[in-house]
Amino acid sequence: MIRIAIVDDNAQVRAALRRCLGLNKDWVVSWEAENGRTAIENARGAKPDVLLLDYGMPEMNGVEAARQISNIAPKCAILLFTMFATPQLADLARAAGVRAVFSKDVNGVSELVEAITAIAAPMGKMA
Repeated sequence: MIRIAIVDDNAQVRAALRRCLGLNKDWVVSWEAENGRTAIENARGAKPDVLLLDYGMPEMNGVEAARQISNIAPKCAILLFTMFATPQLADLARAAGVRAVFSKDVNGVSELVEAITAIAAPMGKMA
């Protein structure tokens, strides 16, 4: 079972991602958070296999949260899911431990699901 955490300040986005990811019987959303600080606190205790992280959030942005979570849970695959997907942000995110950056649009959701599937494969948990 692939444990996924969703971090986004928009409850509707979290709910939509949860529904989309719930279509795969081998994936479970283990927790959600609305900002980077809460994500860091949650990651200390419940280390997910995959962390979907928004960039623009109150209290702490996704890149700073990724930097800290990478140290707490180094085996966690962090994926940034944002409306601000630019090459510059992707470079900053990768330097902070993010594996890939995806846009919050229909194509981005499809790419996000493909990325989680690829992450699951080496774990022997292929979707």
